[in-house]
Amino acid sequence: MLALTEGELAWDGAADDFAASQALPPALKGQFTAEPKWVDVRDYRAGAPARNGKFLDLAADLAATVHGIPKEDLLSQEVRQQRRALTLAWSAAASLLVLAGAAAWQWHIAQTQRAKAESALNAAAVTADHLVYDLAIELRNQPGMPVGLVLNILGRAETMQRQLAQANATTPTLQHLEATSLEELSHTLINQGAIAGARSMAERAVAIEEDLLKGDPANAKYQRELAVALNELGDTHYASGDYAPAETLFTRALAMTQKLADAAPDSDSLQDDLATSVGRIFAVQIVTGREAAALDSSTREIAILEKLAVKQPDNRSWQYDLSRAYNRHGLLLSKLGRSTGALAAYQSGLAIRQKLVAAAPDNTEYRRGLFDNYNRLGDLLVKTGAKQDALSAYRGALPDMQKLAASDPSNNQWQENLASGYDKIGDTLPAGAADEVLANFRAALAIRERLAAANADSPLWQKEIEVSHNKIADTLLRTGARDDAIARYQKALDIAEKLATQKPDDADLQSDMAYCYVKMGDVNAPNDRAAARVFYRKSLVVRDRLVATDGTDVQYRRDLALTHERLAGLAAADGAQDDARASLRKAFALREQNAATDPDNATWQSELAFSLVRLAQAGDEPQPRLQRALALLQKLDAAGKLNAEQKPMIENIQQVLASPPAQQK
Repeated sequence: MLALTEGELAWDGAADDFAASQALPPALKGQFTAEPKWVDVRDYRAGAPARNGKFLDLAADLAATVHGIPKEDLLSQEVRQQRRALTLAWSAAASLLVLAGAAAWQWHIAQTQRAKAESALNAAAVTADHLVYDLAIELRNQPGMPVGLVLNILGRAETMQRQLAQANATTPTLQHLEATSLEELSHTLINQGAIAGARSMAERAVAIEEDLLKGDPANAKYQRELAVALNELGDTHYASGDYAPAETLFTRALAMTQKLADAAPDSDSLQDDLATSVGRIFAVQIVTGREAAALDSSTREIAILEKLAVKQPDNRSWQYDLSRAYNRHGLLLSKLGRSTGALAAYQSGLAIRQKLVAAAPDNTEYRRGLFDNYNRLGDLLVKTGAKQDALSAYRGALPDMQKLAASDPSNNQWQENLASGYDKIGDTLPAGAADEVLANFRAALAIRERLAAANADSPLWQKEIEVSHNKIADTLLRTGARDDAIARYQKALDIAEKLATQKPDDADLQSDMAYCYVKMGDVNAPNDRAAARVFYRKSLVVRDRLVATDGTDVQYRRDLALTHERLAGLAAADGAQDDARASLRKAFALREQNAATDPDNATWQSELAFSLVRLAQAGDEPQPRLQRALALLQKLDAAGKLNAEQKPMIENIQQVLASPPAQQK
């Protein structure tokens, strides 16, 4: 099999040999008894378009010859989708090897033909860049593609690409193609959770694009691609929680893109790039607590994407980007307490994603996005008290994640997402649906137990199993199955103690263990106060240590206050009023610290008010305690920050204060 890259080549039937030609290496002259298979690739010396049908047909000729199979079989489209993805990957790799091998063969056979060999090697490298780019996109969202296999295929293809680049004297075109394929590889690896590999790819892409731009500073294509590479590199930092360097990279990319967009205001692609950069900066602003700036960024991003979506309603990529922007906007508005706007944003995103999944049911990114959208909508509805509507949303989310999880049992993230979906349904069902609640919690537990069995060295799944046992125990306790509930609480505690012992410096694991002690204390308190006290005191020891280690953590202080209040309840039940008041004062001091830390936090202020009421009820300066509690609650109510269950407390306190001082408890 020969590939003609330069010159002329013709078969002389009378002589049973090729006609004299500079294109044919001397070593092949007179070596054929019949015309061999050969293909003309001269049109592609400068590079092949990514999806040029004729070029791919020629590549298939080469691959088919090497494999000894008909070209039609190689190009068959009648296989199932998962096998199609795998065949694409390995056939592409084989094609690259054939092209590279052919080029290297010519290079070594005849030094006098070096120009032709370098040309063939250049064509192979170009093809490698295009196919690596296509592989990264094709494999990203294929259903049923195990994560490990995706990483293996992409790793081999990228290694081949790098070797070809190193073997050839690179040109700007080759460098640019290599950088764009590295950007797509980085994006795919981030989706697969391989952050270190993604960062390496993105760093190489940035370095290549920066070198190209140094040689041609006015080249708009290089400027645009550098901005893309900077965003990809920023994504790797964001994914690992390194927000400062991520924002620096995103801001630099935005400045470059804005300049390009200003120079070409009618360019839809540049407007899309602009929205992408704005959206990335919005994400950093959110996680770093800059809500006002984030709201401006989110509004700007949506405005750009809505215009693009109207221009090209069939552009799925832009439609999905718009749905993602709506979801982020909804999250921010929900955080700001603007539930009506958040609900509208989520519903807008949901409508788009439902259409996308219907149009492309095998796109895993769309399905995962639809699952997330339903869950965010459900979370907001729970927050606003619309639990029945929330339940409908959670149930709407489940089928998509069930399909994804079934398509790839090795994808741990999808499996845990499915377990989380079952948990949300179980948490939202009414108390009277105990059987259905238990069925959902047990389905989640079964998934997590499978994950734990397959990942014995990871504490993550054990921790999630602990959560499942506690949820099941809570439900059993509500149904009156106290002994079964205690058994479940004990299983959760056993796991928590084991994990905390293995990692004594892990604050989260220590906190989980303290929580399980409280659960065991709560279930024992009605019938065995002595046993309950033992568990509460164990919790107290752990939570005291956590507060001592990090006194600025408001959640640690809140948890410690809860434990003191539990012990106060036991002391009061035993008639030890002095002990009860002592514990309540400790809890009050902690809640006062939290309230002072964040005066605008309605949760901390309301909890401080209730702590004052408990002290008054225990006989600790009742009148001043109640007066202060009333003032706090009235202020919260005036700001619209009390829920329906908290509002009656104002009237109750007023009635107590109106009674004689001796009765003010």
